[in-house]
Amino acid sequence: MAKKINIFWVSPHCWPSDMLRPGGLRTQFSQGGQSGVMYFQTIELAKALPDLHIDIFSRYQQLPGEKEEQIIHLHDRVREIKLPCGPVDEYVPKEHLWDYIPGFVQGIVDFAKKENIHYSLCHGHYSDGWMVVRMIKEIWPSIASYITTHSMARRKREDSLNRKEEGGDLQKLDKKYNFIRRIVEEGRSLKVVDRICPLSSVEAEYMRHHYCEYLQGLDRIRITPNGINTDIFIETTEEDVRDLRAKLNLGEKDMVIFLPARIDPRKGIKNVVLAAPKIIKEMERQRKSIKILLVTWPEKHDDYSLMVENLMKEYNVEDYFIKHPSVPHKWMGLYFALSTVVLQPSQEYFSLVTIEAMLKEKVIITSKYNGARDAITEDVDGFLIDHTDIEDISKRVIEVLSMGEEKLREVGKKARKKVLEGFTWDKVTKKLIQYYSETVPDITDKITYNFC
Repeated sequence: MAKKINIFWVSPHCWPSDMLRPGGLRTQFSQGGQSGVMYFQTIELAKALPDLHIDIFSRYQQLPGEKEEQIIHLHDRVREIKLPCGPVDEYVPKEHLWDYIPGFVQGIVDFAKKENIHYSLCHGHYSDGWMVVRMIKEIWPSIASYITTHSMARRKREDSLNRKEEGGDLQKLDKKYNFIRRIVEEGRSLKVVDRICPLSSVEAEYMRHHYCEYLQGLDRIRITPNGINTDIFIETTEEDVRDLRAKLNLGEKDMVIFLPARIDPRKGIKNVVLAAPKIIKEMERQRKSIKILLVTWPEKHDDYSLMVENLMKEYNVEDYFIKHPSVPHKWMGLYFALSTVVLQPSQEYFSLVTIEAMLKEKVIITSKYNGARDAITEDVDGFLIDHTDIEDISKRVIEVLSMGEEKLREVGKKARKKVLEGFTWDKVTKKLIQYYSETVPDITDKITYNFC
């Protein structure tokens, strides 16, 4: 009888099962792209390794008006298990979960004992998941330990200051994001884990320069990018696109700049508003009409969305923006199909949006600080900007929109080819299995399908 291998993934603040939710991701709770990684890649691991069983541990949160199951099956050998991590009837932002994590870890230990499960490997995502892995390692010293970045406190702190978030007030930023505590916890985790998996060469480079005191000169870094499934979106037709254009009151020749991002200070929406007047003026000079499509616009204003809307009014560009509510992820392909270009003016660690746009043969304009630049050959299958430079944003968008339909199609086709060659989940998962085999050799004996 084949030997069963149990591993677990963990990120207390993240809800991968939200990928199954009919109403789409609850972005405040499910964390968008990170949920996608934890959902799709665990299923891909299970498909590749028939004797592998994966548990994903996340926090149990009882939201008003919703019934939350504590065990959710994502695949016949992948399940999400929700355990308390702080108050279940009160939402605690991920930046302030640290003091609750020891109790969450004890919950994992108790669950394993109750179910008589021996885990061979644990894989923590985001810094709260790192802390879980470190504490589990103290309890079960022989378990193989891996962590994936998604974000790093020192880099996020620098970026927040550069964007002058909270007016550039470092005290306010440290209070809001709990950076000092997070930096300490990240360092403690980096010292002890077996493998560190940044999402990109950008992150790996940053880590080697800014976290070198924790790496102890050991080669434990293994770059593991995000991936994508080719059937991730519902198939759509030209008629579907026409219907959506009509629903959004778009003219037949309107060019659409699509920003598929949360309305959040870190996503660069403010800089797009500031760059809009110059883009609009030049496009009108060329007799071209544009619209800028935002999704996940909140039903009720928060401070940031209110500031963005007021800025649109101040610069007299509000009529050029379409403020659309959240869209179920499976339907995002329709919105990509509608767009002329996809704009991503933010520092991302490896954005799924980048490769989703490329898969849909769309021209992507993203930050040169985005880890997904590993998937882009500049001016061939995508374009890079300094997302903090308003002049650079407007200049690059104007250049791309001025290229003409044939050139845009050519770039889009090359972008899709790049994704299919190296960034589908099966190919990315092959790398991860190789990294797992460095500490759990039995895993490579179980592979059942050809990744090529």
